[in-house]
Amino acid sequence: MNAPHVSIIIPLLNEEENITQLWKETVAIVEGMGIPFEIILADDGSTDSTAERIHALVRGDPRVRGIHLRHNTRKAGALEAGFSIAQGDIIITMDGDLQDDPSGIPALFHAVAEGADVAVGWRKERQDSIGKIYPSYLINLLANIVLRQRFHDMNSGFKAYKRTVIEHIPFHGSLFRFIPHLLHIEGFKVQEVPVHHRKRTAGTSKFSLEHRIRGMFDLCTVFFLTRYGNRPLHFFGMLGGILFVLGFINFAYLMVIWWNGVGIGGRPLLLFSLISMVIGIQIASIGFIGELLLYNIRMNPKNGKPAFTVLQ
Repeated sequence: MNAPHVSIIIPLLNEEENITQLWKETVAIVEGMGIPFEIILADDGSTDSTAERIHALVRGDPRVRGIHLRHNTRKAGALEAGFSIAQGDIIITMDGDLQDDPSGIPALFHAVAEGADVAVGWRKERQDSIGKIYPSYLINLLANIVLRQRFHDMNSGFKAYKRTVIEHIPFHGSLFRFIPHLLHIEGFKVQEVPVHHRKRTAGTSKFSLEHRIRGMFDLCTVFFLTRYGNRPLHFFGMLGGILFVLGFINFAYLMVIWWNGVGIGGRPLLLFSLISMVIGIQIASIGFIGELLLYNIRMNPKNGKPAFTVLQ
């Protein structure tokens, strides 16, 4: 097989009913594009026969490569494993539930081929239940407000990437869901491309209340990392300083009334003032430690590389 020009990574979790049909549709679309390709099917710890069906496709089609993760990683590990073995110059990811219509592959591919670093499939007419659409809309809205950007559908799993972008993609936790925002902050060109979205016809959705809650915590993490990841003292110093000043003001007030002969030994405010000042100093110290760690990382020649791309 010729070296693939495009790699298509499909993470799968208990999608035994969809995988064969998805393979057929994907192959038909990409063959019509006339370019060498590979399809990477990543089983994210499925408990049904998904792994067996991947094995069958691998044996029957040399363009298909299979990955089996021993336990479920909530998609992050499946994506990371897929990216680690992908050989294409352009890498496309899509969900394995047949809701991402493979007919959108050419549009995403050409968006990257024509200059975008990342193309995000915008499910403009999303075919999901209200219980999925509204929480997704809310997290998109909050992310746009908090991160001061505007994306319609950052949660879409249907994306295309230039190969040079891979090393900048965050996989830990569920931060991969914020890829459009994070890569845009890194200076990459992120383009949204409208794609056709379909209703799920087989299998069950993996979307849950836990998923929504994790998304809110992840948004807080992304906010902190993007605003204060390179200057932790600005965050912890400010927070610690506020607590210290609050405690100091109360302590100063108590000293004034004590000087005028009023007893303060039994006042809860005295304990509050001292605790507030101590905690403020401790929190600010976390910021100093963070700055020291960042300094040592940057001074290490192996870690202190600036983000740049060599133009050829």
